[in-house]
Amino acid sequence: MKKPFRSEQFVLRTHELWFGKLWVRIIASLISLLIYATAILCLAPALRIAVNYFVIIPVIVCSLAFGIKGGVISGAFGLISNNLLLIIIGLPQYMPENHPVALITGLVLGTTLGILANHYRSLGREIVRRREIDLRLRNALKERTLLLREVHHRVKNNLNVIHSLIGLQSGYLKDAHSVELLNDLSRRIGSMAFVHDQLNDKPYTGALRLNRYIPSLVEHILSSQTTGEIDVKFLIDDNLPEITLSRATTLGLIINEVLINSLKHAFTDTGDQRLQITAVSEGERIKIRINDNGSGFNPETVTKGLGSSLIEALVRQLEGEYGYTLVAGTEFSLEIPVADAPRSIGRIESEI
Repeated sequence: MKKPFRSEQFVLRTHELWFGKLWVRIIASLISLLIYATAILCLAPALRIAVNYFVIIPVIVCSLAFGIKGGVISGAFGLISNNLLLIIIGLPQYMPENHPVALITGLVLGTTLGILANHYRSLGREIVRRREIDLRLRNALKERTLLLREVHHRVKNNLNVIHSLIGLQSGYLKDAHSVELLNDLSRRIGSMAFVHDQLNDKPYTGALRLNRYIPSLVEHILSSQTTGEIDVKFLIDDNLPEITLSRATTLGLIINEVLINSLKHAFTDTGDQRLQITAVSEGERIKIRINDNGSGFNPETVTKGLGSSLIEALVRQLEGEYGYTLVAGTEFSLEIPVADAPRSIGRIESEI
């Protein structure tokens, strides 16, 4: 929890001590009365009529200690006690000349200070209440964050277990086509697990920074393949926004399918193999391009497989657009909005 400033700590401690302890206010009021009586007894012969101003001391203290009630009572009885003390010490000639004005002044002063004291007391209580609420919310957020971290950790572990089981199962198959299908499935699961792994490596916000996620994902996918050396160039905008976990998972699957297609079909020889990954942000949309220097293909004539159908469904789920261009190889371009478009309540859609 963020620590308050020293001035704030002083105010809160003073408020707690003053309004939280009745005996402190009682003692302060008695001390003010003692100071007032001492001043009257000792200084009246010298100050004469000016000694009446000392009655302000107990009025101020009692008003601040007991609010409006204390202010009204001390303001009303201040003149009476003042005159009584002057009579006792034999100096009645120094009493206020205009008693009504002195009484009204005492009442106004006591009432005003009492109102201010009550307001300060309510403000202090509100500050304390809000700090308690803030502490509870911070603790709840911390518990929620830890719980979500644990959930993502378990999901990642479960996906890795599935990934390993598929790998073990593929070792018992003799059919090369079936092994390849299982390997494709294993790579897709690995890309999904990578998202949860990224969430565990940063302060949890429920979202991922694309300028870090995309390069890490590409390197993860390429490192898991038994291909030759590939020269990868990243042109990633540092100002790319964060995207939610669900959108990051979907985007990761799209990038996985595109890269696997390039590794399978574009790089048919062991020559110079190059990839260029570009990602920029334009307003509320993100544009991603994946270029390879492979042999290229015509998307109009190639038969669509599961990977192409999956890319189409995933792009539609992100409410984006994609396409292929033949430029010294193949360029895959993707444009998606930063966030999901608002949906009407009760509308349920399944893209895949």
